[in-house]
Amino acid sequence: MRTTLLALLVALLAGCSIAVPVAAPHDALEPAPASGLPASAVDAPAAALASDLERLSDGGTTGAEGDGERGGDAPALEAHRGEVVQLLDDLAAAFLAADPDALRPLLHDPDSGFGQRWLARAGNLAGVPLAGYALVLDTSLPDLTSAEHPGDGALLVSVVERHGLLGAESLADLEERLYLTLRQHDGRWTVASDRDGGVLGLSSAVHLWDLGPVTSSSRGDVLVLHAPDQPGVDTLLAETTVALEQARQRWPLAWPGEAVLLVPRDEDQLGELLNVTLDLSNFIAFATATPSGTLGRGELAGSRMLVNTERFLARGSEVRRSILTHELVHVATRPSSSGLLPSWLEEGAAQVVGEQRSTTGTDVVDRLPAEQLVLPADHDFTTGGRDDTFRAYQLSWSFADWLVRTRGGVDALARFYRAAGREAQQRPGTLDARVDAAAERVYGSDVAGLVADWRASR
Repeated sequence: MRTTLLALLVALLAGCSIAVPVAAPHDALEPAPASGLPASAVDAPAAALASDLERLSDGGTTGAEGDGERGGDAPALEAHRGEVVQLLDDLAAAFLAADPDALRPLLHDPDSGFGQRWLARAGNLAGVPLAGYALVLDTSLPDLTSAEHPGDGALLVSVVERHGLLGAESLADLEERLYLTLRQHDGRWTVASDRDGGVLGLSSAVHLWDLGPVTSSSRGDVLVLHAPDQPGVDTLLAETTVALEQARQRWPLAWPGEAVLLVPRDEDQLGELLNVTLDLSNFIAFATATPSGTLGRGELAGSRMLVNTERFLARGSEVRRSILTHELVHVATRPSSSGLLPSWLEEGAAQVVGEQRSTTGTDVVDRLPAEQLVLPADHDFTTGGRDDTFRAYQLSWSFADWLVRTRGGVDALARFYRAAGREAQQRPGTLDARVDAAAERVYGSDVAGLVADWRASR
């Protein structure tokens, strides 16, 4: 989610090989009602993306934040690289210092909607314990140009935004993308927009401090970012601390053992932070991370947890702690993951290790005939009705639980996870082939053989 499929499609259509910061959300599911609710995740057609990419590269308008006519050929990025890098360094210094006055001269129009948003962003960062903040020019995407703003041309550039948090130093810095429109003003480059990439599916990252004032609360190795008047923070902090200790005890492989929890005000803010269109009423918690390095070979970094705050706090304390432990197992697995593991393995491991029993229950799986015991596809976790998503979690839990009970316990499951994740990155072959090889290595059987034994045991 974030710049996932759409950004990858744009890169493929442009013939590029890029490292896209794909957030990997893993979710705690709200129990299903009697009838399912549709959860849509609608993506733009590839043909439309190709058309928009060609039009933008030719200097055509995209109808995003600007409304001006084309103002001449946009300048090539390469000719202005040094000036752009300096601008990004100055922007990063202003954000790190939480200094709106230092930011103001770097904005093309400080009084515009965009300018006011970014000035507020700088002020909101005063409440965030940043350990570091950097903006780095990314040239892995094409030299995209934009004529969204009239005048002598503009640049649309891809920027890696990197930040770390005090109190979570052992978690690698979070890396995400901003897509910035730059325009010259009084002889220097300034920032005019961060939304012109949206028509291509290239959405700039949104953080809690983009949505309002932020402060932090901490206890031990738990850091919580939230609005200053957010209710329930003490409860979240205490329960995350307990859940962190449980995750440390239960996941047998090495991991940093720190937690960062983001608390949005409501479901709308949660959707902005995740940049998703699926029905968030189906979910109550998420864990995210972004790859650092070459796609398919990079480490997952910057682990964060988010809650669907109102729905989460409405749960009982025992259920909340169980869900938090589930999400923290996702965080714990990051050093062993590649970001390309099948969701049934990600979610199955988090449920059987984090929850130790399925909080979604197993009634649906118990009623399924053996031939319908199948491992769900990745899309089954986010598309279709709520009952479909519910069943995907249950099937994943049932298979992982069977592996733990009959095939070597949690230690073997963790070795399987690592073998299919980080250790498989250097091996050739498809994702399925890599997972099969990992299963053979740990369990002496490919996945199909394990599934057949799982079915036979029911």
